[in-house]
Amino acid sequence: MAVSSYNVHDYGMMEWRDMDKQLLIEIEQLRGKMVEKAMKKKTFVHREVLQLSQMLDELIVREQVLRARAVK
Repeated sequence: MAVSSYNVHDYGMMEWRDMDKQLLIEIEQLRGKMVEKAMKKKTFVHREVLQLSQMLDELIVREQVLRARAVK
């Protein structure tokens, strides 16, 4: 019988890393959409660009909160 080399705490970190990785992917995808929209509209102050920027801000804050909790 093989013995697992990680404990419950390690599993929590693995789970956090998976969530963090997915969140970082979402952030990069949204950032790309925002830049693409800004280039299309030729301004960063267009309503649609600002909405994407606010959504991006929310994801970044969520990622920072997750990271801060993982450090504790």
